[in-house]
Amino acid sequence: MSVTLLGVEETIREIEWGVPETGWGWAGLVLVTGLVLAFVVGCYLRDTRDMSRVWTGWLLLLRLSVIAGLMLVFLNPRERESERTFRASRVILLVDTSLSMSFPEKKPGTAGGPSERTRALALRELLSESDLVKTLSQDHHVRVYTFDAGLAKEPVFEFASRDPRGRPASDETAPGAVVPALPRVADWDRAIRPWTVAQDGEMQQRGGGLETRVGEAVLTVLQREGSDGLAGVVVMTDGASNAGTDPGAARQLAVRRKVRLFAVGIGSLELPDNVQLVNVQAPTDVHVGDAYGFSVFVKGQGAGVLGKDVQIELLKKPESGEGEPDEKVDSRTVQLPPDAGPVEVKFDLTPETAGRFEFLVRAVTPAGITELSTDDNHRRRLINVTERKLKVLLLAGGPMRDYRFVRNMLFRHPGIEIDVLLQTAEPGDAISQDADRVLQQFPAAREDLFAYDVIVGFDPDWQAIPDTRREMLVEWIEKQAGGLLVVAGDVFTPELADAAAPLDDIRTLYPVVLEPLPLETNLTRTADQAWPVEFSDDGLDASFLHLSDDTADPMEAWGEFDGVFRCFPTTGPKDGALVYARFSDPGSDRPVLMASQFYGSGRVLYVGSPELWRLRALEEELFDRFWIKAIRELGQARLKRGTNRGTLLLDRTEYLLGQTITLRAHLLDPQFQDLAEETVAIELFGPDGRQLGLNELRQQPNRPGQYVGSFRASQPGTFRLAVPIPPEEDERLAGRIDVVLPDLESIDPRQNRPLLSGLVRGTGGEYLDLAEAETLPASLPNLGTELLVDKGRPSPLWDRAWVLYLLVGLLCLEWTTRKLLKLA
Repeated sequence: MSVTLLGVEETIREIEWGVPETGWGWAGLVLVTGLVLAFVVGCYLRDTRDMSRVWTGWLLLLRLSVIAGLMLVFLNPRERESERTFRASRVILLVDTSLSMSFPEKKPGTAGGPSERTRALALRELLSESDLVKTLSQDHHVRVYTFDAGLAKEPVFEFASRDPRGRPASDETAPGAVVPALPRVADWDRAIRPWTVAQDGEMQQRGGGLETRVGEAVLTVLQREGSDGLAGVVVMTDGASNAGTDPGAARQLAVRRKVRLFAVGIGSLELPDNVQLVNVQAPTDVHVGDAYGFSVFVKGQGAGVLGKDVQIELLKKPESGEGEPDEKVDSRTVQLPPDAGPVEVKFDLTPETAGRFEFLVRAVTPAGITELSTDDNHRRRLINVTERKLKVLLLAGGPMRDYRFVRNMLFRHPGIEIDVLLQTAEPGDAISQDADRVLQQFPAAREDLFAYDVIVGFDPDWQAIPDTRREMLVEWIEKQAGGLLVVAGDVFTPELADAAAPLDDIRTLYPVVLEPLPLETNLTRTADQAWPVEFSDDGLDASFLHLSDDTADPMEAWGEFDGVFRCFPTTGPKDGALVYARFSDPGSDRPVLMASQFYGSGRVLYVGSPELWRLRALEEELFDRFWIKAIRELGQARLKRGTNRGTLLLDRTEYLLGQTITLRAHLLDPQFQDLAEETVAIELFGPDGRQLGLNELRQQPNRPGQYVGSFRASQPGTFRLAVPIPPEEDERLAGRIDVVLPDLESIDPRQNRPLLSGLVRGTGGEYLDLAEAETLPASLPNLGTELLVDKGRPSPLWDRAWVLYLLVGLLCLEWTTRKLLKLA
């Protein structure tokens, strides 16, 4: 809990006594005291009955003085020193900075065209140009927090209370009496509209957080700030709470702690018109003459576009060409359904020329319609058309089902050339295999091995491959950008997991640490239930795992998949590996089911179960699609290499606005050895053509020749990058990354007034429109409190040496007198 003490009025000293606190206590004290006094007086009157009254009075005075001193000690007088202080009343302002706050305040087309004010700008003008903050700080200590996907760790601004009770009475000119200077407009923008402020070397950003967690933000601030002196929490938002804790839980906590909640609603209550290209599905690599589908999913919202015709245009240009794609490939007219669901527009294409082509899909909205945003009206795709087939080697430790199905499927594929090596076959035997070439042994010559783009290993017997050829395999991945896909099995993978096996070179390639499995455990393992695949966030984003045509849920097929019965155990992923999925059996340690890692300029994909053939029970096409997309994912690095001295290593080529993009490159020197420079230059350009602040990649520790850097996807559109390869820098790696708007914040961009009204109900607060926000101070009571704060422990007044000496002296004087009078 945070408490603000603004001033010290005065120091107060008080005397405290240890007297009884009840009537019975007082009665007992008086009775005992009276009996003691009566006894003492009676005794002394009896002892001095034959003496003069002077001696009787003198002895009584001495004894009663001692009794009075003891009574003083018994009552324990203490001096307490306190400071009179003031705890200011507090108000918390929670300001929404999510992506939806960059939408227009009013319904587009109703407030003046391109100059329409955004919700964030309207809020910034309220805070920076009105008297709201000044008025609140007259009675309250004001803290301003921002939130989107979470609450900021620290307030972005604080304004001290100017309550006169918080200043010393003698100091009328104290700083608190002066109206504080408010932050500049640029400071407000940097705090609540960061996308409008371009830092040095950076581009202007677009949009804020990818989601809004209103309930979570209010809960967190209540727990962090406590309720003492808290006059209210004011939530300034459009109410688009689309993730995190239910706001109802925050309201209940506020009611229990007696904290007023206020909501300032921003944004139109009308649903705006908008056309959005939700997704584009197209292969990244195709073969000349092979027909392929280019599918676009489009949806609309708002009465102005639903039920209307929208034209979808497909344009292209060579990647090396200047400007925007301008060659019209095809166009379709589609009617947006009244239920606002997505509709598929499919273009059937047959490439005739090899090369890399940039395709642009754009939606042309009906005339007279002003959209919520035009950033989501176009999507780009880069497609590599090659005359060279993807060359794949299937390496199998035995004829397992996945191997047989994949072999047959790849043999029929027109864009893939397939060789097979079945290790259980005896050398020299005539083997009938659906393949372009059947190998008797693992390639022994570099030129033979390096000709492959992808090797798929189905529980391979790595020990059967000579050491020198395994070294060539590692070199093929690390230096030649080879792609290795390995499937764990029950026969040879346990051997690989055994640390005693001389296979460190192969274990290094795997993105997971395999758990050694005792033979008896392997023989007695039972599996009588299929467990669904549990995908991570990286798995949900991985395009090669998107098997469904449904744009709303490209992972729908995996949701219908019963799963696998067994998964090889792992102790976890290696550092830098991407985990896509885990085995969901609660009786297991949730081993990694799918993961990948970059190794040098190549990549390794691990599949922990040989049971993906079960996908065929849903649809054979799903099984084929997974393997084709996974093999293409691993093979694209070699197909896209522009130079033999380096490779760009990108986790994927499409990101959501606001995500962090990691760039990796594996570079070689002119002697084709790992580059030893500590940093290399990079040229990174945003969609608007401006160069970004990221200008170098740094060498990764323990990864020779690999360089890494990252930046935030701050604008939708296409980012282009180039890495000159030292030392001459006459060779360059080039790449591109597409950044698209997320759906979460734009699904329903209206202000959610019911949610905001429900949030404040029963808390003592109220809902206000933005225009009414300046009336807030009148609804927030000043809960400032004057407090007495002890400066330390009370000091006993009787605990002095002279008190002891006085009592002892009185007793000695009495004894001496009695001795002289022969009474002792």
